[in-house]
Amino acid sequence: MGKETMLEHFWQKFLAASSYQKLVASLQEGNAEKALFDAHTLKGEAVTLGFTDLHAAVLHLEMLLRAGDWEEAVARMPAVTSAYQRIQEVLQA
Repeated sequence: MGKETMLEHFWQKFLAASSYQKLVASLQEGNAEKALFDAHTLKGEAVTLGFTDLHAAVLHLEMLLRAGDWEEAVARMPAVTSAYQRIQEVLQA
């Protein structure tokens, strides 16, 4: 498997993993503990794949959740969504 093929494989796995969707669901459910876990997972995936904008956005959201600042964490979600959507657009092009 060539380098490009491996990257494409991991990018597709990232899109299929649904970590972003799990985070959205956790926030919609009001489940702070699960949201923290999901944010941490998504943050790790983003940094591993070099998605720096998404990593930064999720890191901020995770820090807010850890601090117990639910309202600010929820308010931060549009930045996470924007970064995730930009990645989706590029990977699905």
